[in-house]
Amino acid sequence: MRIFVSYSFSDADLARTLTDVIDGTINRYQESSEIYGFGTSNLSSDIWPHKIREALRLADAMVVLWTERSSKSPGQLVEVGVAWFREMDIHVVLCGTSAQSLPSPFLAERHATGWLDFPAAFDRYVRDYFDKKRSAAE
Repeated sequence: MRIFVSYSFSDADLARTLTDVIDGTINRYQESSEIYGFGTSNLSSDIWPHKIREALRLADAMVVLWTERSSKSPGQLVEVGVAWFREMDIHVVLCGTSAQSLPSPFLAERHATGWLDFPAAFDRYVRDYFDKKRSAAE
């Protein structure tokens, strides 16, 4: 399972914690996960846009870390727009903000969970994802 984590670079510490939760959840259902998006901030400015574009192309789903700083991150809105256009599953994690702050149309129509509720909600999503894959293979 390949997940793209979208976040504002000013929220890198929160994104690192979120990435650990995502990785641990996926690893309960398969041996390894691929998590994209996190860690691109340390690449040179002429390389990271290409890495992000490739990661968005490969990802199966997106987890959006939405904070007050997110609304000021045009790059994050572009990432979400790409996921919306690709009809990827988009999971929004609210941290220090409410669902009313989500911009329309892409985020407002997606399921948003609070920081504390995300692990259980994401676990259900991952379990269902792998159940569907197993059923399709049978």
